[in-house]
Amino acid sequence: MARPSPYPPELRERAVRKVAEIRPNYSTEWAAMKAVAAKLGIGTAETVRTWVRMAEVNAGQRPGRTSEEATADARISQRLTNRPLSELLGHGALQLATLALNLLPLAALRLEQLMRSRSGHLERAARRNAEVSLRRARVGGAR
Repeated sequence: MARPSPYPPELRERAVRKVAEIRPNYSTEWAAMKAVAAKLGIGTAETVRTWVRMAEVNAGQRPGRTSEEATADARISQRLTNRPLSELLGHGALQLATLALNLLPLAALRLEQLMRSRSGHLERAARRNAEVSLRRARVGGAR
């Protein structure tokens, strides 16, 4: 999250107004911004330039994302970041992932041990584990 500004909103508005007022007295807009920054004790003229550009976007004089749009996007992003993975994926995707995780050991067991078992005991145990995993996935996830 962005760090809070050390400058109050009133100072920003005042700086933007001042730039608009004294702009005709200077040869360039940058010179006016430098003068305002110096008069109001703002760190750099670049800070004032950023405020002026944002005010122009908010007023519709310049293309770009308004402050309200940026705030709304940040809220949505924050909500998505704080949601649990199960909510984002949905119940079905979570069940599928659980099934896959339950079947991975079964595949390894089949490859390594099932072929060696003459009695079929391991094969029956593996089949039971697979059936339990499938049942859990159908019913509503692992328990």
